[in-house]
Amino acid sequence: MISREELQNKKRILVLGCSGSGKSTFAKLLGKNLNIKVFHLDQYFHDPGWQPKDHSDFVKSIEEIISGKSWIIDGTYSRTLRQRLLLADAVFLYDYSKYFCIYRVIKRSLKSKTGMEIRTDLAPGCKEKFPDYEFLKFIWNYKTSKVYNILSETNYNTDNLMIFKNRSEFSAYVNTCLIQQNR
Repeated sequence: MISREELQNKKRILVLGCSGSGKSTFAKLLGKNLNIKVFHLDQYFHDPGWQPKDHSDFVKSIEEIISGKSWIIDGTYSRTLRQRLLLADAVFLYDYSKYFCIYRVIKRSLKSKTGMEIRTDLAPGCKEKFPDYEFLKFIWNYKTSKVYNILSETNYNTDNLMIFKNRSEFSAYVNTCLIQQNR
């Protein structure tokens, strides 16, 4: 586990996991608590209307971000994960069930539709919409095992890895390492 004291010294942090797991919310909370700029990869991957950008432009954006002294990056995008892992001094991985993630994505879209939630982590010109079949299929087929394989291939130091298997583990960590430091 990454302790509260250790967390204060982390400057390059990755927040990984499936859509709907809570990555963006946690990344924002970390950014606020650690005073580190948060980069949401969806903003760099998509053009307006959810169109993917050219891959080389996306890679250039990531290279620019990770050349900085401090960053919190929200988003897995496994094709570029290795280069980010090589520089990250902390990784938070959400390994939640696909059922939970699908539920959260549907709930999030309904909240957005009714104006109860405004997402600031989306790319310009990309609005939250009710998940279509392709997006639900993406969540259903998301393989956290792919992330574990990349962590293993890069020999990532597991002392700097925090894995949340469920919401209660996440809440316990936040209450211990983030909320208490603000009291």
